Amino acid sequence: MGYLLLSLLPLMAAPPADKLADLVGTAVHKAAEPFMNADQTLAMSIGVFKDGRSFTYNFGVTEPGARRSPSMHTRYFIGSITKTFTGILLAKAVREGKVSLDDDVRKHLDGDYPNLEFQGEPIRLWQLLNHTSGLPRDFPPRPDKPEPDYARIAGQDNARMRAYTAEEFLRDLHVASLTRTPGVKFSYSNVAAQLLGLLLEKVYGKSYDALIKEKIAGPLGMRDTKVALSPREIAEIPRAASFSGTFLPASSTRLPAAGSLKSSTSDMLKYLAWNIAETDDAVRLAHRRTGNTDWGSSNFYVGLNWQILTGEGQRMIFQDGYLPGFHSMCLFCPERHIGIVVLSSEKVRATPTRLSPLIDQILKRIDPGIMSTP
Repeated sequence: MGYLLLSLLPLMAAPPADKLADLVGTAVHKAAEPFMNADQTLAMSIGVFKDGRSFTYNFGVTEPGARRSPSMHTRYFIGSITKTFTGILLAKAVREGKVSLDDDVRKHLDGDYPNLEFQGEPIRLWQLLNHTSGLPRDFPPRPDKPEPDYARIAGQDNARMRAYTAEEFLRDLHVASLTRTPGVKFSYSNVAAQLLGLLLEKVYGKSYDALIKEKIAGPLGMRDTKVALSPREIAEIPRAASFSGTFLPASSTRLPAAGSLKSSTSDMLKYLAWNIAETDDAVRLAHRRTGNTDWGSSNFYVGLNWQILTGEGQRMIFQDGYLPGFHSMCLFCPERHIGIVVLSSEKVRATPTRLSPLIDQILKRIDPGIMSTP
């Protein structure tokens, strides 16, 4: 009898098949490997959240010719995904009774800004994050077309960004002019999100980085997510490349609310899970339609910077981010308990790589019933 029991032990100890892990892993590799073979992406980290579980995958190298691969804790520039964090900070300020979404922005600015209204209608806080404020795209203005050899000008661009102060921003804001009623028409504006960041800093009396840590990153255990990095942390960021060599993009630490956060797939999966659960009232507010803007489609609207597609009883909530050489996308469907984040560094060409088709392939292999990616 003793021999019989011993002979059965290997069978009893065999690990069960992990069907979800196999399904997700196969879906990611089948889509990501051909994507990497196109030879435009240098490093790419993918995180998938499904039914309460998180999975991470990494591809490529952190620098041309290097052997170091990215990991789940590798930080990337996440660009405009930063604005979704800014949106949740605004939602928390609303829930804490510090501001109202309908506040005239001038209520929270020092000095007079008669220019921040059009025909008596002021810019309101919610309009700063659904791109209907009417404010310019960038201060100071940037070229309309990306520089294909960004490495050649990266140092100059970084110096310009570092030198531009909040005081200069407010001086430029004083002379900005509106040409239409705020809240009516979409017009992309980094200036609007940067302004909101300054207003939130004033309301709370804390820096943007401190607010991110206190309100979002700290409670969620997101240790990799912040604006200001140490020299060692900067050295660990993957490099992008163009014809003249490798580089890191310009990113403001003084006006960070539009696109200056760095994060990892490990952290972004925690952020995804939090957004998918919608148990936090501020998260739910950030996902709601803002104002009465007509988006020209019955199945699309913008929340507090989150873009939302609806259909088939689902919401697909998403935001992408782009800085020269870095492209990212965060997308989730609360109704199907699934989300994905892709962070990447690239070889800069005239046109950045589109991540939507890659994400669509992955999600459809995992969940064929999910609506299509935008």
